[in-house]
Amino acid sequence: MKKGIYIIAALLLTACGETESEDIVAVENEAQAENQETQIEEPLRVKRDSIHPEVKPEAPVKLSTYSATWFQVDYPENFTASPSGPMQIYGDDYEFVETEEAKFTSPDGTVEFFVFSPQWGGDPIDYLIEQPNEKTVDQSEDKANSDDPFAASHHWVTYEDKEGKYTRSYHSIMTENTHHVFGVKYTTRKMYERYKAAYLAFKKSLQQFAD
Repeated sequence: MKKGIYIIAALLLTACGETESEDIVAVENEAQAENQETQIEEPLRVKRDSIHPEVKPEAPVKLSTYSATWFQVDYPENFTASPSGPMQIYGDDYEFVETEEAKFTSPDGTVEFFVFSPQWGGDPIDYLIEQPNEKTVDQSEDKANSDDPFAASHHWVTYEDKEGKYTRSYHSIMTENTHHVFGVKYTTRKMYERYKAAYLAFKKSLQQFAD
């Protein structure tokens, strides 16, 4: 069995608004507009360009690679990745965590990144669902061209804790056969600003595997 890599590129089209959630979408839109990519196939684990964004006022971020069943993604090395097991080995050199989704938490616990990247379709366990303590504050979508089976539909949603403890946003990217989800959760806007460059680099670094 051979695995191919599909580079997932997220195109964010939501304009900047007055709310915090709209501003997040606008920041992602500006970054992604400069880095549009099409899906291509490459041999497994072909070396890619490194992304080392600076998170001001801190030093440049050092990255670690998280290897899962069907994807790899780069995240700040001082973040805590979850789950950390169970571990499996494919072939002679690919060691990975047996999971389709993962979370990465900053050292101070103020920011959390999320990714869901299965082989094909499906949904995260519960990340898309509004929790009892949350309220929806913003949502938008960009539907795919119905004439193009490979076109992606984008869906953005932002939830807030009813007591103001955190904000959580996700970006769902769905084609006829695949589904990928990125998310970011943060306690304050200041903390989001501190880690937003790392979050955008995290999204861009995703590598998808398939049979």
